[in-house]
Amino acid sequence: MLIAAVELLLCPSIFGPQPLAWLWVGSQVTFATDSLTGGLATAFIGSVASICATVWVARRIERAWLTTRPNAPWLGGRGLFETALVVSTVVAVVGFMFWFFIIAGPGPTIAPNPS
Repeated sequence: MLIAAVELLLCPSIFGPQPLAWLWVGSQVTFATDSLTGGLATAFIGSVASICATVWVARRIERAWLTTRPNAPWLGGRGLFETALVVSTVVAVVGFMFWFFIIAGPGPTIAPNPS
């Protein structure tokens, strides 16, 4: 069960905490070096690298999950990675759409002119 919990915590981190952390690191690089390009490159390369590393770790954890539960009928011979990643993606997209369309609003260029 601990293996599944770790895997289920890794997948949502791809869409929120990791990119936000790398944006913060990139802002610190921009401030320290006074180079926007350096900060953006740091944030982009770091984010891509940490997401790839997270997917790699999650796949290794899934192999461990499958070896500990080889005959589980509810799995159907599959692990939790695909399901966890799809659910995380759907939650992230729905959350972003809610924020974009409801909380932030469409913006002044789409809204009718009040005058």
